[in-house]
Order: sequence, then C-alpha cells, then structure tokens
Amino acid sequence: MCASLLLRPYVKPAKIRINFIFSASQNFIFAKIGLINLSKNRANFEHGRRRLIAQSGIAANDAKRLEILQNNAK
Repeated sequence: MCASLLLRPYVKPAKIRINFIFSASQNFIFAKIGLINLSKNRANFEHGRRRLIAQSGIAANDAKRLEILQNNAK
C-alpha cells in the first residue's frame, strides 16, 4: 500500500501532504488489525504492540486509542 505511494512520479507538495495523511491512516488500520490478530499471550501482545507502534510511527495518543480498541474487541 505505502510502497505504491513511493513509486509514483513526483507530485506537487499539496498532493504529497494528502498522501502522507492517507498513508498514516492506513498504518493505523493495519496496526489495529495486527493487534486483534496477535496471540492471546500477554507478553506477545505487549511486544507486538510496541513493535507495531514503532514500525508505523503512530503517535502516543493514537497508541492509547489502539489500546482502547483492543480492549473493546475482547
């Protein structure tokens, strides 16, 4: 998904900004899906949550939102 954004030819700065916002929301969705699909083992969950947050660059308040979503999904 995000790789396709990198392969596009150069676009105007306004479009780059829109693509970045879209990319960030995609990362949030994939991180949420990843959290739900993680093992029920709590240690694996914590490790996976930290890794997903680090990889996708989610801000601290989004990390809290992910935690709430995960708790609601149980």
